[in-house]
Amino acid sequence: MKYEVKAVKGFMGSDCPGYNATLYRDGVKVALVINEGSGGEELVEWVDRNAPRVEVQTTDHNGKPMTMRCTPEEAKLMEFLEGKKIDLGGKLGESELTLGLFVAGLVDDFETIKRLKRVCSKKTLFRVKGDNEDIGAGPGRGRPQLFVRIWWPDW
Repeated sequence: MKYEVKAVKGFMGSDCPGYNATLYRDGVKVALVINEGSGGEELVEWVDRNAPRVEVQTTDHNGKPMTMRCTPEEAKLMEFLEGKKIDLGGKLGESELTLGLFVAGLVDDFETIKRLKRVCSKKTLFRVKGDNEDIGAGPGRGRPQLFVRIWWPDW
């Protein structure tokens, strides 16, 4: 299962940057996600909002078990995110990966790749340390993955 965002539009909200993004699962549109930039939760409009609801076992914000009724697509995403953690850094430690954090990460990746494509469209020459002399050198046009390897080697 692969999730991605498209049609990302960023803007400055009242408290922080916000965005509108279309969420896709395996190439099929599943939801419109809106972060108003007001410090609250993301608003999600599921494509299958009129489908019969399904029950999903999950936990609340205190970690107590609960049953939630949601759309089939939302249930698939919850199943995908189940048990996944995210490192919040510093003293904050790890947290459950929520829909909001997950989509925000996808939006960050989308905007980073978009920026790298723009940067790499200039005829930049570079080579990654350790590559052979004839590998990785040449015009950067259309090759943001090479740029990513230089700056974000953990990807």
